[in-house]
Amino acid sequence: MPMLLRKHPLITFIAVVIALLLTWGFWPQPIMVETKPATRSPSLSRRRDAPALSTVMSSPPR
Repeated sequence: MPMLLRKHPLITFIAVVIALLLTWGFWPQPIMVETKPATRSPSLSRRRDAPALSTVMSSPPR
């Protein structure tokens, strides 16, 4: 392997540059997103019908 690097330095340089460009190109970038604080909606309620079962309703139970 060292002989190959000494014999063809241009090919080695090009391979390293391609590897660096691929690494840079696929590196994850942060993106801005819109965030809001979580709030509890008054129109949704949870009622327990049976053990380990729950129902989400659009209006409060009567």
